[in-house]
Amino acid sequence: VAGGGRAYLFDKKRGALTLLEGPSGPGRQEIPLPRPATEVVVDRTGTAWARSHEVGELYGIADGKVVARHRVAAAWEQARLTLAGERPVVYIPERGVATMFDRTGEARSINLPKETWAGVEVAAPGADARVLVVISRRTGELIKIDFSDDSDVRRTQLSGRAGHYFLPPVVSHGRVYVADYTYRHVLVFDLDSLRQVHWQSVPAKTYFTMFARDGRVWINDPYNKEMLSFDRDGRPTKIDKGRGDDLGARPTVRPDVPNPGDDPGEERLPPVRQRPLRSPTERRPSSPPAPAEV
Repeated sequence: VAGGGRAYLFDKKRGALTLLEGPSGPGRQEIPLPRPATEVVVDRTGTAWARSHEVGELYGIADGKVVARHRVAAAWEQARLTLAGERPVVYIPERGVATMFDRTGEARSINLPKETWAGVEVAAPGADARVLVVISRRTGELIKIDFSDDSDVRRTQLSGRAGHYFLPPVVSHGRVYVADYTYRHVLVFDLDSLRQVHWQSVPAKTYFTMFARDGRVWINDPYNKEMLSFDRDGRPTKIDKGRGDDLGARPTVRPDVPNPGDDPGEERLPPVRQRPLRSPTERRPSSPPAPAEV
């Protein structure tokens, strides 16, 4: 995990965190955490935030040392850790509480409807605003928690999508991107109003992931020749991964046209487990030979 020019190696099996000081890792420094870490995120200052499920604590790590320690949940209580506006947020679904922290402690706590731990998806780390976005699989609701606004909570119903499988939402440049894994769609919402602005089908036949990087949102199936990307203005583009060509794309439907998810005749596909990646079949002539596996 990395951020702010700092790279950390997170050993999930041991719950250990190692700071990598050089470009290739020389001078590694294992960080003495009070208890094993369960989740780790890194903000743009290079500060790592590690949550320990065993004791319900959150540790802030800077310059190879623990500089903050907060009690965020009961021991072994199910919780989720993410980043919003460069602040760590701990969400406890079964208590219906989302809390933002900083180095000094709790900054703000907001109450939400209670959910089962496995019944929600929480926005991926890296939201560029101090908001937490949550999807309820049970009700098909999209919920936004704004830690900088007195209005606190806004919610909208995803029509015809209750019970679907979703990936963690991505918040970027005033929009919320929601990947409906059941219908292979990406829904795009305005962050302020939670109004859906359009949707786009995903060029994927099996497993795919969604993430934000370099100001864009990327949706990729490692087995598909094409991938989907949204620019800073929310405009979708399909990219040929073999040549890097921009194939162009337009929203599959205008905002005023009903979603295909409302059509009960569409096939609902369960999630597919990721298989080991294979070597690319196409590469640029000037590139060196690719390894047998990538």
